Amino acid sequence: MIYFFVSAFMLLTKRMAFLDEILISHSINRSGSLSVTREKSWHCALDALRALYSFIDSKHLLPSRGRDFNNYAVTFLEWNLNTISGPAFDSLFTASREFIASLDIDESDFYDDFIKAAHYRLIRLTPEEYLFSLKDRVLHELESSNLSSEKLQASIASQDQVLKAREEEIDELRASVAQKKERIDRLVQRNAYLETEYQKQQVQLTKLQNELNDAAQRYSALISSLSWKVTRPLRLIKALIVKKM
Repeated sequence: MIYFFVSAFMLLTKRMAFLDEILISHSINRSGSLSVTREKSWHCALDALRALYSFIDSKHLLPSRGRDFNNYAVTFLEWNLNTISGPAFDSLFTASREFIASLDIDESDFYDDFIKAAHYRLIRLTPEEYLFSLKDRVLHELESSNLSSEKLQASIASQDQVLKAREEEIDELRASVAQKKERIDRLVQRNAYLETEYQKQQVQLTKLQNELNDAAQRYSALISSLSWKVTRPLRLIKALIVKKM
């Protein structure tokens, strides 16, 4: 009957809040639980739907929520039929058909073709035909699942190839970057060496410039000295003798 209480609260609520925190957990395949022993209490699903219908009617909500209830009832009962086993199936199927037929649902009330098809199976098929239909649907879903799995595996393989190619490209780029970095390091070292040599040449040039300046100053001082002027005639005679020889 938990379905009745949850649905009733949902119908009456005016505001709804969503929490990230998990407040209730549900264990499956627990020995002795109602979900595992539903074949012993198969009628509970119909009891909950009848109670919910009476609740909606008592609150005068059928005009606004009747369509919602009809769609919910079809999908809820189909889920119960698809997940129950044993002799209880026939009892639940017969009772579900009677209940759904009593609702007198118009085909235009269904939300989609999936629910419309479920309604058709509940109303038109025999229990045996329903089971065969369920088997066919399960096999079809399994086949579709296998096909999707194969496509997914092929897509994964293709993505693996693309990823491998990208990794190879990355390795090549890394090798190229390493080579360029090595070349840059060599150029940096060469530049540092040339800079050092340039500084040495600048020091040497400055030294030579200073020496040249000193020599020029000494030469200028020598020319302007008295002894230089006195010996000028002798230097001229010497120059003429050297020229004639």
